[in-house]
Amino acid sequence: MAEQVAQEVSVCHELRSLPQVCAHAMPAVAADADLLHAVLYNLINNAVKFTRERSDGRVDIDATAAGDMLTVCVRDNGVGFESSRAVALFKPFSRLHGAGYEGSGIGLSIVRRAVERLGGQVWAESSPGQGARFFFTLPLTCS
Repeated sequence: MAEQVAQEVSVCHELRSLPQVCAHAMPAVAADADLLHAVLYNLINNAVKFTRERSDGRVDIDATAAGDMLTVCVRDNGVGFESSRAVALFKPFSRLHGAGYEGSGIGLSIVRRAVERLGGQVWAESSPGQGARFFFTLPLTCS
């Protein structure tokens, strides 16, 4: 699904130079496909948006399973943000980068709600100019 979503995002940004998007092999998870799609779409779309000014832009999506949980990471080498502001990112209409980047500020709140409905958690790590890493966990067998 991560590869499919990356393709969808690239179609939406077809007139722009896109970063390299690499979806690595990931373990399977039994989860609501629509919710998982919304999570991946919003995270990958944001990563593409915030790496667009780099000629060497890169987005990596990978996951690891440990015990009964899957941790997925969407990592980019874009503009980044202050980690102290990461919690605010997941609130509706919260935008850290202002008018310089398109968007309504609801994408990451959708991610948070969808991940929580799937039984997981979401968080972000970053530093200005050093890219961002968005993580979310899911039970390997979601209901």
